[in-house]
Amino acid sequence: MDVLEDMIKKIVYDFGLVFYIHFKEPYVCLDFGLRTLRCDNDLEAMYDHVLTRVKLINIYVEHWRSTMMLH
Repeated sequence: MDVLEDMIKKIVYDFGLVFYIHFKEPYVCLDFGLRTLRCDNDLEAMYDHVLTRVKLINIYVEHWRSTMMLH
């Protein structure tokens, strides 16, 4: 989780808190395009979008309890 941990530190969140990080796939609505980032491997899916020249990826942080069904 080195990359995720660094990302969290850069946006000034305490890594000891309970929270969930999600990103929205570009060109997909929020209802179907929200993907959970649980480890560095999950970042690869997000990075694939960067390789296709996507310039903006929305990242969401849920505090304490997630309302998403995690698979």
